[in-house]
Amino acid sequence: PLPLAMFTTHPAPLPEPLASAARDKLAFTRLIQLVREHGLARLEPPTFTVHRLLAAILRAQPYQPDNLPIVAVRLLRVAVPASHPRVNPPDWAVWRQLLPHVLVATDPHRALIGAEQELAWLLRRAAEYLQTRGEPSAAQPLFERARNLHRSLLGDDHPDTLESAGSLALNLWELAQYAQAAKLGEDTLARCRQILGDDHPHTLRSAYFLALYLRELGQHGRSHQLGEDTLARMRRVLGDDHVETLRAAYYLGLCLREVGRYEQSRQLCDDAFTRCRKALGEDHPDTLRAAIALATTMWEVGEHEQTRQLVEDTLSRCRRVLGEDHPHTLRSVFIEVTVLRWLGQLERARHLGEDTLTRMRRYLGEDNPYTLRLAVAVVAVLAERGQLEQAHQLGEDTLSRCRRVLGDDHPDTLRWSRTQISVLRQMGDDERARQLRDDTLRRCRRVLGEDHPETLRVARSVTTDP
Repeated sequence: PLPLAMFTTHPAPLPEPLASAARDKLAFTRLIQLVREHGLARLEPPTFTVHRLLAAILRAQPYQPDNLPIVAVRLLRVAVPASHPRVNPPDWAVWRQLLPHVLVATDPHRALIGAEQELAWLLRRAAEYLQTRGEPSAAQPLFERARNLHRSLLGDDHPDTLESAGSLALNLWELAQYAQAAKLGEDTLARCRQILGDDHPHTLRSAYFLALYLRELGQHGRSHQLGEDTLARMRRVLGDDHVETLRAAYYLGLCLREVGRYEQSRQLCDDAFTRCRKALGEDHPDTLRAAIALATTMWEVGEHEQTRQLVEDTLSRCRRVLGEDHPHTLRSVFIEVTVLRWLGQLERARHLGEDTLTRMRRYLGEDNPYTLRLAVAVVAVLAERGQLEQAHQLGEDTLSRCRRVLGDDHPDTLRWSRTQISVLRQMGDDERARQLRDDTLRRCRRVLGEDHPETLRVARSVTTDP
């Protein structure tokens, strides 16, 4: 269905005499009534739907009068919400209604010469909505087309091109293509600094995104340094409560957790979460992300009961606002499974973990790092339930995937190796447990440092070996 208001609110892109009719409420009402009486469309105020046969005939026409494909692109360009979909959830209803029309109007086989600028903008906004909706795979070709259009029209260094490149890099991160995201992010940040300056909002956004990609690659030192510098600049340039500043804050909080600075991580995430709730509302996607970041760090400092309360509330909101199968909801289940295991609710933890793991494999892929992270949590639950053979099989498969996808020295691979060491010990396979433990400890000391909490945990497991 097409909203009638799309025509009456934005008559300028329409050809005559339709534009004049759209400006005249009475004339437009008569026109729509006439179309309905001839069986060409079904009127269901505030929308109407063109008859499928007529729509098919019009699409098949080799010649489009008044260049209607370009008219459609320009009309949709002004009709869809201008702001980024992630920033303004109330716009999602409009996007749900107009996205099918946007995808048809921007079909890559259409000749849209003369409307390339509008096309590039529309492609990027539609891709951002798909990404926000949790469909980064569907968004990917739209982001790529938008960037290619901007490069051909404006050149590699134009701000619009740089913004498109940044959006594409973030989508690569959503798809767990971290190396590609970092490579594009490095190039985009260098260009932003050169063209726009260190403190331009585009530059700052590119910087904290790159810090995020580096964290996923296990480059926590670089990520931490870049994140701290960027957050300081954002607070000065944009203000403490700007949505971009808040994102940079809770992303930096996660990075601080990775380098073992748990108390600082907890303080920063707590402040970001409090500000998100006040500035954006409790159900805003960024507030939900900040809540999960805070829950992760609270768990590390031993605030288990507070973590339980926050996780239960946040996951309930995620499921209601984003949906059960949204990537952020699925990624966040890891901490809920961990909490349930701590509470001794092993059956609930197993059921939730295995059900979510199946859905994550389907929606995110078997090798997605977040899928692997949840698999490790399920291994721990199975082992605690005494299902050691199942725990061992899942653990071996998961650790093998971690090494292949992330690398032997990635902090997550090292952290998750501890779970498999524990399983091997419980199975009585002390020799293999000792070999894995010694290798993990050696790598932890080299990669993380002697005093990192993860290194100390592995070291303590050595000294307590029977």
